[in-house]
Amino acid sequence: RHADKQPQGYEPLLTLRIPLRATSLNKWMRMHWQAKRKHKADIYASVRSVLPWTVTPRVGYPLQHQVRLRIIAYMRPPLVDADNVVVKDLVDALKGWVIPDDSKKFVAEMTPVVEKSRENIIVIEIYPMESNE
Repeated sequence: RHADKQPQGYEPLLTLRIPLRATSLNKWMRMHWQAKRKHKADIYASVRSVLPWTVTPRVGYPLQHQVRLRIIAYMRPPLVDADNVVVKDLVDALKGWVIPDDSKKFVAEMTPVVEKSRENIIVIEIYPMESNE
């Protein structure tokens, strides 16, 4: 599958598999503020529940260098466009654990990908930046 291809020459520093269906921006924009708050809390809990035990400040986390994020939304039909996947809450859930902040200083690039699948799952891959950038 296309989404299984990693950027050439790079292995992810960390891969997280979250057993959720990605939320479309259209659906998220129509949510009541309380539903948005619950959505955010559910995303935070789901992301943090799949963090490996090695993601602690004692062993080099949060990362202190720029990374690239690749967010792959595997989903059963109907599919949403990659530019219609809500990624903000996913990235925010990484703050303080995997990355200190989601500013340009730490997140150089974020690429959403959508792939058809038999199950709904979100995969977040964290890659190092090239040393020459």
